[in-house]
Amino acid sequence: MKKQLLKKIGLLLALMGFSSTPLMAQTTLTAGDIAIVGYKAVNTNQGAIAFILLKDIEAGTVINISNRSWLSAQTGFSGSYGVDDVYTWTATNAIPFGTILTLGTGESVTRVTNNVSSNVGTVTRQSAVSGATTGFNLLSNNSFNGDSVLFYQHSGAFAEPTDGASTAWITGIKTGIDWGEIKANTANSFCAKPTALEGFTITFPFSSSMQNGVYNGELVGTASSLRAKINNPANWTINSNVLNDGGSHIYRLWSYAESDGTNFGQIGKAGTLSVKDFNKTSIAANVSPNPVSSILNIASDVVTKKYKIVNLAGATVLETEATGSIDVSTLANGIYLLVTDAGIAKIIKE
Repeated sequence: MKKQLLKKIGLLLALMGFSSTPLMAQTTLTAGDIAIVGYKAVNTNQGAIAFILLKDIEAGTVINISNRSWLSAQTGFSGSYGVDDVYTWTATNAIPFGTILTLGTGESVTRVTNNVSSNVGTVTRQSAVSGATTGFNLLSNNSFNGDSVLFYQHSGAFAEPTDGASTAWITGIKTGIDWGEIKANTANSFCAKPTALEGFTITFPFSSSMQNGVYNGELVGTASSLRAKINNPANWTINSNVLNDGGSHIYRLWSYAESDGTNFGQIGKAGTLSVKDFNKTSIAANVSPNPVSSILNIASDVVTKKYKIVNLAGATVLETEATGSIDVSTLANGIYLLVTDAGIAKIIKE
């Protein structure tokens, strides 16, 4: 009887235009919620671009990655070229802050976790929009002219921004010549900067070694502090060597803390507290008292080899292998993070 009732309810919802299948909700991103952390720009359709999420996103979130040229009039993109691409990536699962993803030559978005590289979400190439008929060309560096990539969102049917001040813009990168700059033989490399992205992009002006790069700073801190470090070219390693020569010049666009089973990534470096630490499981229920003035007790089911207490800047202020409790009486009053192999907990010292 109950099953029949549920069937009738489902049929009624269908007739009314509703679906019994849960809908994926898009996370709305704004300027700076993504930062570019690596790129490969080569002449043989082997370009790639890596980016880090500076905000948790839900399943169903859509991000467009384009190297079409934005008009200086801030009213839309320029005409279609055979070397311009627009890719629409849709997350099929929730993905946390700090995840590094790469759009590469397989026209798919991947990430490397626990020695395994895997596809993440789905990718659609908007060839009808870009007019591209060749292979993957994001940041193709033909004749050292450079190129640009812009990230933006849309909802519903695919659509490109038509206003430089639109809240759809997320981030961008420019190599070779600066935003809005025109030089001889660089017509297809021109790209103005959308006004909404002022302060939220990175630029690598022309040099003999601008073709390929990775962010090499610490993956530590809040979204704003990470963004400031990542968008500073001084914190990058740039290289002009051919990337498909099978040698050490091949840039590995994933985190330094991850291996694909053979090589470790080249993005970032060890810091006092990693993005991975920030994303650990909460063990707040396993520590007491909190706030604490002297002895912090840790439940016996939190099995770990080492306890580390860090401040909100990511600096370690106390480290011990003691089990069961930690004496925090010497710490200044404030908010800290207890980091263990089992998880992380915010503690208040008073």
